[in-house]
Amino acid sequence: MLVKSVISPSQLKSRIVLDPRIRSIPALSALEILKKRWKELDYSWGPIGSIGFELATGTQTAKSESDLDIVLYAPVRITADLAKSLCAQAADLTATVDIRVEAPLCGFSLNEYARQNPARMLLRTPSGIMLGIDPWDDEIQVAVLDQVMPMG
Repeated sequence: MLVKSVISPSQLKSRIVLDPRIRSIPALSALEILKKRWKELDYSWGPIGSIGFELATGTQTAKSESDLDIVLYAPVRITADLAKSLCAQAADLTATVDIRVEAPLCGFSLNEYARQNPARMLLRTPSGIMLGIDPWDDEIQVAVLDQVMPMG
């Protein structure tokens, strides 16, 4: 297969999906609802996983049991209240929604972040998985840089 273009997840959500496909694939229906609910969201986001692949290629790869994988780009801190609100808006949809947040130095689960009080959560970094409390904290940056480029 030849790569013809690169499309970001945020561009994929504007792709047109025919009604019969939306009715037969709950994750596509969930995406349509989430687009309306998150219309005013200031963070860039879009579908990934099987739904993202289907929207990017036009190949019907999603199945009726597929979940909806979302990536949310958060270059600045997401408040706990916003995280809880976004999770609540995705909780009652026709398919399970898994929201991965991409912060500047790591990725993590929005659901896990919304539930912390504070508690450690898994942070996926370029050098591996680590536990942390605040994905935007300078200590995360030091820990990641220290693992990539050992100091001393």
